[in-house]
Formats: sequence, structure tokens, C-alpha cells
Amino acid sequence: MPGLNPIAVVGNSPMLSSTFDVVRATLVMSPGGRSKSTSVTLKGVRGVVCAAGGKNGQSQTEDAVTATSTYTVIAKCALRKQANGIIADVVLWRGLELQVTDVEDYLVFGEGWTQATATSQKVADLPLERKNGY
Repeated sequence: MPGLNPIAVVGNSPMLSSTFDVVRATLVMSPGGRSKSTSVTLKGVRGVVCAAGGKNGQSQTEDAVTATSTYTVIAKCALRKQANGIIADVVLWRGLELQVTDVEDYLVFGEGWTQATATSQKVADLPLERKNGY
């Protein structure tokens, strides 16, 4: 069948892709010169979200352990990473909040698709230290 792009079928197929929400924050300047952050939620964005293997890490401070997981998000939506005056988008998928860290065009799926790298950070409190065996 000429003209059929089988890869584009993956992104549009309800069996092979999922839907998620994208929270887009913007800074609005008041007449007095103060900036205020507002957000808009783009609901039901279709795309593919999968774990990016080998890019997970863990860091520890005095108060908490932070586990970072990295995901690849392919969406028919112009996702945004943080830049001068732009706040990074947050992808809400299966209870996770994934902050977009890098974005590039993904023309393999067709026009208008982007591929993003996004990270999820989970913070856990450290257990209390035992003193004198208690």
C-alpha cells in the first residue's frame, strides 16, 4: 500500500499508544511589573511513553533520598523544555509527573511529532537514626 507510514500508525493506535496530560506553565507580567506563574493543562494528548534504559540515578542528602527515573515521551504536541523565559512542560502519565528536560523533532512518526526526554523524581525521607539501640 503506497503512502502508508507504518511507524505513524503506532503513535495513533489506541492499542500501541496511550494518552496523558501536559501541564504548561507560563509567566504573566502584571501592569506593576511583577511576574505570576499560571498553568494550562492540555488533556488527552496521544503518544508513547517508555522508560529510557540505563538513565536512572539516586542521590542522597542529609534529609532525603532522591530517585530519578528517565523516560522518553513521543507526542503529537510541541513539548517544551526549560529555556530563557520558558518553564518546562510536565507530563502527567499513570500517576507520575515527568518534567521535560530535552526536546527534538520526531518526524519518523509524521509531521508535528516531538520526542522528549523527561525525568521523574521521587523523594523519600531517610529513616530516623536509632540511638542507644532504640
